[in-house]
Amino acid sequence: MVLNQLIIKTPSKVKKGIIYTRVSTDRQNTDRQQSELLTYAKNNGIEVMQIFEDVTSGKGKAKKRVAAKAMFSFIESNKVDIVLVSEISRLGRSAMDVQKNIDSIVYQLGKELFIYQQGMSSHTKKGTLNSTFKLITDVLANVAQMETEILSERIRSGQAEAKRKGKKLGRKVGTVKSTTTLLSQYKPVVKQLRNGQSIRNTAAICGVSNSTVVKVKGAIKAAKAVNLEPKENELKGQKKLSL
Repeated sequence: MVLNQLIIKTPSKVKKGIIYTRVSTDRQNTDRQQSELLTYAKNNGIEVMQIFEDVTSGKGKAKKRVAAKAMFSFIESNKVDIVLVSEISRLGRSAMDVQKNIDSIVYQLGKELFIYQQGMSSHTKKGTLNSTFKLITDVLANVAQMETEILSERIRSGQAEAKRKGKKLGRKVGTVKSTTTLLSQYKPVVKQLRNGQSIRNTAAICGVSNSTVVKVKGAIKAAKAVNLEPKENELKGQKKLSL
């Protein structure tokens, strides 16, 4: 005779994780990276403790980047179970730097590393090390470096060919906006900056890119030098601009 058994499901352990994202310039943003990784974390029971974001080229070593350096310090001083990145190239441009960072996170600090693009983790579901992870990430790091080098070579080759044909590179003459034009066109941006808003907040409030805010901020400094900065009453009643 088999009796009905009461089955009590115990909640699985919630992992504590952090997210690391990187883009090369302030004309880019990490929204996609963060969105994908936050969704993955939510669907897999991972509590995101902190998001670290670098806006810098991958040429420099990761541990010298501001956010990456802060991330490693955070891992060492907090109980972190897993580090989430969108793709392997976010950890560095050179294969050697990527491999060193993976070694630090996984093998020295003993943390799980998840790479979203490949859907690959350094650990199995049982918590043991994935025996193929190092081999695969070494290959991926070298492939990423090779792709970067090929792209750079194509750009250099294209520029050399354009020069050979007598073409002028860069922005066309006359397309650089003057200080006065920038301050006049982006009065809402000027107002937010004068109110103490950060570049990122100003961009979000005014609906413009970070690079535009940076240009306007530079124009404000230039205007101050020659007393061209718009007065407070000139900034009132301005509507939100968008590019």
